Amino acid sequence: MNKTKTILISAFLIVINLSFVEFTSAGFGVSFPGKIPLNPGESYEGSISLQNALDPAEDITLDIIVQQGQNYIEFPNGKQVTIKAGEVLNIPVKITLPKKVNQDTIKVQLLFQPISESTRQEGTINIVLALGKSFDIEVIHDSNTQTFAIVALVILAIIAVVLIKFLLKTVKKKN
Repeated sequence: MNKTKTILISAFLIVINLSFVEFTSAGFGVSFPGKIPLNPGESYEGSISLQNALDPAEDITLDIIVQQGQNYIEFPNGKQVTIKAGEVLNIPVKITLPKKVNQDTIKVQLLFQPISESTRQEGTINIVLALGKSFDIEVIHDSNTQTFAIVALVILAIIAVVLIKFLLKTVKKKN
């Protein structure tokens, strides 16, 4: 037999064997806003919604890995969650900005990594993949408030100087 015939027969046999095995994708979905606006020194408390509803759904345990933005995000209930088949689970999250931030936007990247093996049913191979989610923390630099405070301080200083001069003139006239 020549090499080409051998390759064709092998490929045909592989295709025939694969037709008897059902491949399905078990997985989950993640919902969270794409942008969180915060002032320096403020915190945001909310939740990330994980949905384990893709067929064929099965219980799955995930590690939450913070790939970028570790200094700004925390998970009060821990970074490992188990989602039951068909469940929608809200995971509490707290995002905090320090009082001094030089950036306008801070990128946070999360990876939801399955740590439990997929159950295998006879004739079915379930594939469970990690899922990434990223979002931005938009830093609100409230320059209008700072400008207003400076202008108000200058106006008060001018009023104080004028008032002192007026009082000094009034006192000198009485003497």
